[in-house]
Amino acid sequence: MKTRRRLFEICITSTVLYGSEVWALRSSDKERLSITQRKMERKMLGVTLRGRWRNERVREITKLRDWNREALSRKARWALKVVDGIFAYLNRHWIKRELENGNTNIHVIYTLALVTWKHILRDHMANNITAGVLDLIEQERQGVAITSSLIKGVVDCFVELGIDEMVDSTSPETAKVVNPKLRVYKKMFEEKFIIATENFYTNEAATFLQSNSITEYMKRVERRLNEEKDRCEMYLNRSSLTPLARKCEEVLISKQLELFQNEFCSLLENHRDEDLGRMYMLCERVEGGLDELRKALEEHIRKQGLNALEKVKDQAHNDPKCFVQTLLEVHNRYSNLVSGAFQNESGFVQALDKAATIFINKNCITHAEGSNAVSSSKCPDMLARYCDSILRKSAKNSEDTEMEEQLKSSGKSSHPSYWTAVTDSLPSFRWSSSSTSKTRTSSNDSTRRNSPIDWLDLSLHPMKQNKV
Repeated sequence: MKTRRRLFEICITSTVLYGSEVWALRSSDKERLSITQRKMERKMLGVTLRGRWRNERVREITKLRDWNREALSRKARWALKVVDGIFAYLNRHWIKRELENGNTNIHVIYTLALVTWKHILRDHMANNITAGVLDLIEQERQGVAITSSLIKGVVDCFVELGIDEMVDSTSPETAKVVNPKLRVYKKMFEEKFIIATENFYTNEAATFLQSNSITEYMKRVERRLNEEKDRCEMYLNRSSLTPLARKCEEVLISKQLELFQNEFCSLLENHRDEDLGRMYMLCERVEGGLDELRKALEEHIRKQGLNALEKVKDQAHNDPKCFVQTLLEVHNRYSNLVSGAFQNESGFVQALDKAATIFINKNCITHAEGSNAVSSSKCPDMLARYCDSILRKSAKNSEDTEMEEQLKSSGKSSHPSYWTAVTDSLPSFRWSSSSTSKTRTSSNDSTRRNSPIDWLDLSLHPMKQNKV
């Protein structure tokens, strides 16, 4: 819909309203414009009158500018330019000379009209207009259909009224604004809008969490953030996007971080990867939002790895295949989680590495029998025996592709961050394949092929001198 809306504004609205600055519209002309625009909007949505969609509902979805209001707005701006043109001689000579002499109370006629309107608006109407606009925005947040073109017109008016602020661009207050022309908009509207936004979402968050789970709350926050972004693009000034987003993130995420952290472990236990990904995307928006999640993930992976080995310790003590595959199952599960839900964020990758280093090298299998000491050669020994069983010729050997996958998996587990490596631990192996035979050969040259594991380095292996 966003793309259709832009195409409609660029191609159709600009064409239909071409020259509308000098139109003298009668009531019948305005009605025809409205009917034509409504028909086009319904065509965009693929609905007909038989669907019994009200015009307000159609306009709520399309969010297009009303042609009659846009024509009137253009006519008003054009009238100011005409008056400015009438006094062009005055602008070029006397006014220009006064401005060059430093008289800041003198403006060209076009600017003077806007400044006069700004003083009238600021002194008599600004508070009521801003309150009305904020009330419309709150109604829209509550699901009520509104005429967004009204808000767009007021916002454009506030921006336009900052035209003379460029003259006072040296003042400290104006210097805080990137574009001094937006000073009126920010003072009359944006500041009050941000405060109203904070109050609305503070109340909504407290009410929603009383009767809904954290996962449902995260979905609602995700939807609300997207709505606010669309709202800013639709009828607010683009400069409001950053402060609006920060305020929403502060109220909806930062103040609820403790609830997110408490729910994180439960989501890990229940393998709720989609919800974990949603939590990551939300917490990433705020400073320090991921710190506790990384710690919780590391502790969870460590426990899961140790528990998985505890369940198979009787068999895994003498079965390298069971030992290695148990490690791979845990590692692959959380490796996929980190690459998917957490998008390979460096902190979560590091948490996975630290946890894997612990549960792979210090577990119930590596503890020496009858002692609490950790055997530094147990894990390398089990891995070497597992790889040797894959490479060894046998009638039960797997096919090439399956063997390749097994070697790749064991190669991942033998990463230096998990296993202490010594380069001369075992002889190196490479595969040479032909159509008639598969042979395993030892090689010490520097021109080895890129096999799944170019060479296997294992620390303190007691069998490293034996011929495999």
